[in-house]
Amino acid sequence: MVTEIDCRKQTCPLPVVNTKKALEQSADSNLLVVVDNIVSRDNVRRFVQSQGHEVKIEDRGGNLYYMHITRNPGQAKSLRERRTFPQPEGWWCLSRRTSSVWATNGWVAYS
Repeated sequence: MVTEIDCRKQTCPLPVVNTKKALEQSADSNLLVVVDNIVSRDNVRRFVQSQGHEVKIEDRGGNLYYMHITRNPGQAKSLRERRTFPQPEGWWCLSRRTSSVWATNGWVAYS
């Protein structure tokens, strides 16, 4: 199945942001992004390639570009599948002017 994202009449950075959201939220291995200007085409292409995915651009004429994105099989299918939260080692502190938060191994102390 292919997820289609229509980014026509959107200026940057919206096409890149919408593509990023679709890559994070969609479980599909293929995405189709439609843009209508060269700047958006180039920015989305650079972003997708920087994330390790493949992109093929189809020029439909009249400043209409269909970008066929294939997710890298080595990448997780969604942000939820690849999100990990490392546990802090030892004590660490987040300070503000009026209070401090101390934490270790999942326990939090306020002072």
